[in-house]
Amino acid sequence: MSPKPQPLSLLNQLAKRRRDLEDHFRESFLLDEVAAQRLCRDLRVAAGNNGQSEQVRGALFHELAYVEALRGNQQSALDYIVKAELSGLNELSITLSRAYLFSMFGRFLDARTTLESCSIQDSPESSYGAFRGLCEEVGMYSVASNIEIKDHPTEYLSKDAHCILESFGIDDLEVTTRLDFAAAIVTARAKHRLLAYDLFAMEGEGILFRFVVDAAPDELLKLDWDISEAIAEKFDGPLDTILSIGIKPFSKGERHFEYGAYHALI
Repeated sequence: MSPKPQPLSLLNQLAKRRRDLEDHFRESFLLDEVAAQRLCRDLRVAAGNNGQSEQVRGALFHELAYVEALRGNQQSALDYIVKAELSGLNELSITLSRAYLFSMFGRFLDARTTLESCSIQDSPESSYGAFRGLCEEVGMYSVASNIEIKDHPTEYLSKDAHCILESFGIDDLEVTTRLDFAAAIVTARAKHRLLAYDLFAMEGEGILFRFVVDAAPDELLKLDWDISEAIAEKFDGPLDTILSIGIKPFSKGERHFEYGAYHALI
């Protein structure tokens, strides 16, 4: 006789609701605000339970940070990450989650600085995918190309991007700087957080990075043009002929590169 499946703990139930909320958001680029508000309420109640262990409380604050980020509440999201850290949530979870939140709000330079504070050599292999994905998203191709993950879907892209930059003697910090500048334009105009992107890299062709945005076609065309024009006005150098930054329309059901929230284990 098979044993009965054990019910999920309250923490795991709430974490599953957050993942479901985020999955729906990624599939539609529309947030179920009512579900998000209810989840925030339930997470706060659970975190405020005096009988809760500090370890579990830290994980609950971690989940709250993600939900608040999905709702567009940047400072609240970052404040909850601090609370998770003060509650003793492990350093790796804090670092990767903080970097992820920064990238959602287009703060790629801040995300990069956060990732640079973490040593991948001291991290468990289970974290390699999230670490590499975040590095790749913010243009840290040198680091990403050195993280070996079997059957990683974008391994060749990071390596090709790194080789292209290296052949021209360009530090990938310049890529991050331009992405950060472009992301500020996108986040000021998009009605959602940055959740997905498209990347192409090939020696002899260059590097193409596109933010996935959900908007009317005419708005997308104008945004794409404005990004190109603003970058041309602000930057000048050999990277001009190598890196192209633009917009890709969101299309329901189409796969994009996306690196979701880091699942904090306790």
